[in-house]
Amino acid sequence: MGSYFKNFLNCGGKAAPQAVYGPFGMTETLFITRADGGFRGILPMMTRGTIIAFSAAVLAALALVAVLSDSSEAETIKIDIDGGQYELDTVKHEATLAAVDAFLGDFYIPALVSDGTDTYPVTAIGPRAIPRNLYELVIGQNIEKIDENAFVNANLVEFSVDPDNENYEVHLDALYTADGTLLAYPVGNTRSEYSVMDETVAIAPKAFQFADSLTSIEFPESLTQIGNYAFSNCAALTDADLPESVTDVGVGIFSNCHSLTKLPKMPSSVIYESTFSGCIGLKEIVIDESIVTVGPSAFANCKAISYLSVHEGCTVDDTAFQGLTVYDPSGNPVTGSALRGNLYYGSGIDKNLYDSTTGFTIHFSAGERECSSKIMTTVGGKLPSLPTYTGLFWDLDTWYLKDGTQITTETVFTSDDTVYTSTEMPDAEPLDDNLIIGGVVIALMVGFVICVIAMAKRF
Repeated sequence: MGSYFKNFLNCGGKAAPQAVYGPFGMTETLFITRADGGFRGILPMMTRGTIIAFSAAVLAALALVAVLSDSSEAETIKIDIDGGQYELDTVKHEATLAAVDAFLGDFYIPALVSDGTDTYPVTAIGPRAIPRNLYELVIGQNIEKIDENAFVNANLVEFSVDPDNENYEVHLDALYTADGTLLAYPVGNTRSEYSVMDETVAIAPKAFQFADSLTSIEFPESLTQIGNYAFSNCAALTDADLPESVTDVGVGIFSNCHSLTKLPKMPSSVIYESTFSGCIGLKEIVIDESIVTVGPSAFANCKAISYLSVHEGCTVDDTAFQGLTVYDPSGNPVTGSALRGNLYYGSGIDKNLYDSTTGFTIHFSAGERECSSKIMTTVGGKLPSLPTYTGLFWDLDTWYLKDGTQITTETVFTSDDTVYTSTEMPDAEPLDDNLIIGGVVIALMVGFVICVIAMAKRF
């Protein structure tokens, strides 16, 4: 670099910066010297263009920080007006409904709100803005955006929409978007049946969540999409067959629907994650050839399942039936796709299922009395018949479990067991056969004597 140096200068005994120029006359390095010509250090220098660019970048960054600071400050500005709390965005110049006084009963979202200085159109409803005790909500004329969780806490009875709002409409008290999405059903409504509006193409996530009064829902053939958890926790729902037009199904749509006793008709070849989790009323599950995949937790905690059949070509996630223990004929637990091609059964009580080829040995306790069979093997978990008594004076057609529960040919056994007559129950006092026969003889003799006395009086 020696060819790039120029003479050092002394400046009144003070250290003086000296520039070193490159071959194109551009500053490369700044030397700092002492008055005695000694060398103090070197500072890197930038070209003039680099300095300008760097300065511009710093200014731009400072401007961005200022804008973000202003925006953040604007989003936190809140005002309370007539029972509603609003967040004001001074940059976009609009307001969001953030909360409503729970004790109002009904609430009309205004078109505009003012902070005393400026006026803001109310264009949005924020998350969890609507409280549980509100029974009617009127959507204001400027509302154009509603958060997915706006009605999570709500127990509304009905929706209404300002006539000048072109973004939303109401059908049978439920709220729809103008482009055909059922956005929210008023879960406090007491109707038991609901028909989704014709031409509806989508049902939003959680739209019917916690609609406890609904027992059935009908859907139009125009429906193509159902969002996550759309019908979850509809405790009374028993009938909700989906049309074949539906092509996009979310997760958990029927989760915790406790009154479902049969699988709704599903248009998809996949039963998605958590679709029927917590449906404690489901007893019989038949996965036929129309279903190719059963997803994670699809039937998790379905405690009452007593009959399960999965076709050979279906892929089953290992957690699909979480909460049930399913056993093969050797007594080993099986999960996932190992369930395919077999029939499993259970009591629907103990959360255990068994391969249908597994037979349990059932003993019949009848004491010394003669009956048609003292031991049987279950078929598909059930007894093929019940033993009958072959002697006189006895009725052995009625049998009981140890706890006193009467059994029938529909009773499902999940282990080897013993059943009893009423006189052979473990806590019953056994009756002596001779005593019983003696009693019968005495009764006959008393009857004979009474007949003789009656005849004597007659003559």
